Amino acid sequence: MRSSSNLPLKTLNLLLSHKPEEIRELLLGSFANYLSQKDRDERFEARLAKAGKTVMKFLPYALCDSAEAALRLQRKMGALRREIRQVRENKQGLETILSKAANLVPGRFFLDARSRPYCVMKSYTRREKTGVLACRIRYSTKRKKPPKSRFFTPEKVVVILDKVLDAASADDPNLLYRALIKEPMGEMPPPLEDLPLGQEEISKLKPLEDRISFLEQERDSLICNGCDHFNLCHARHNKAFRAVIKGFSHLWDAANAVREHLWADFMRHLEFLKQEGYVKGDDTLTEDGKWASQLRVDQPLLIAEGLRQGLFPQSDPALLAALIATFVYDREMEIEFDQSKAPRVLLEAYGTMRRGLQPLVEREIAGGFPVRPSPLWAAATMYAWAKGVDWETVLDIAGMTEGDLAMLASRTADNLRQVTALTEVYPAIAETAADAISLVLREPVVFD
Repeated sequence: MRSSSNLPLKTLNLLLSHKPEEIRELLLGSFANYLSQKDRDERFEARLAKAGKTVMKFLPYALCDSAEAALRLQRKMGALRREIRQVRENKQGLETILSKAANLVPGRFFLDARSRPYCVMKSYTRREKTGVLACRIRYSTKRKKPPKSRFFTPEKVVVILDKVLDAASADDPNLLYRALIKEPMGEMPPPLEDLPLGQEEISKLKPLEDRISFLEQERDSLICNGCDHFNLCHARHNKAFRAVIKGFSHLWDAANAVREHLWADFMRHLEFLKQEGYVKGDDTLTEDGKWASQLRVDQPLLIAEGLRQGLFPQSDPALLAALIATFVYDREMEIEFDQSKAPRVLLEAYGTMRRGLQPLVEREIAGGFPVRPSPLWAAATMYAWAKGVDWETVLDIAGMTEGDLAMLASRTADNLRQVTALTEVYPAIAETAADAISLVLREPVVFD
């Protein structure tokens, strides 16, 4: 669960010495520099003004007061519609997967992509993917012992059938095997018509539902909904208007691309930081905001939240290094890792951290911020290295190249170094972070 941007940190740093109106002026200055580098036409302003007047001739009764406002609202409506559609598609896809997962209980029959029947033996996790182990069902009069179990994720299950073996056998795969062998095989069971979701699955859908609700409210609150020109601006019937607004948009984009993007991003992060208690209503930093602004780390909000909730160990340097490592690796890698081999103390600390950070992650999703998983394999790799395991063994654990492992260790140390600066607010963890750095930065990551 990792956000892919450190813009919240940049927002906090700007607010340390500037008010929002001053920051806007800074962005305007950047905009002026941008334009000066583009060899602007001397008649650019006149062309922009003329194009704007042409747009407004099509909108004599508009509730917005300028071509600029009409263009912004048109784009805002389009962006909201697209995101609502995308989030709905994501929710539908996730709901399909979760509904399958909720009903793949031990003893359940299902079909794979080739319409072959299988019976679920037990739930199973492989490479941080949750699924089931299932064995093939043979419909014949002379059935032998069921074959070796196969691993299925919910995505690989095509049809869930309306049949579950005796629930009394569900807790013991061996009993299920024997029950399956004895089960009289007649016709293929029909598909299960209803795939109900459990409370856990429903809770996983809630962030997406909240996001859809938020977007729909924002869409319905636009002034366009009460305007006589709604269909003209937000439908595709009038080719003449579309051509005019397109020509104006090209000129307007040239004049505002950099400024608008920076300012919108700044305001979006500012509002989120206020909700999280890092910025006051008057746009000054809270006490938490002041120390969080010192965290020049990859994922400042997640690490800051972990500190605020006491999710990081105060006296175990290796464990602290392991948890911090989950926030620093930003490459998309498929690492084969058997979590059953991870030390219990690490699994417990990792699980506690994930549960503690989950509410923040859900708020980030609802706010439209990107979130990615924090890999357990990174924690296990760094824990082994910090505990003194030799380089070759750690490479086997990580399943990665020497360069990638060295980078993981180096960036973990960089993030720990930022935590060491928090001596006034978190003295114990700051001291532990300093100890963790010495465990991480050893040969061959660094050479004396």
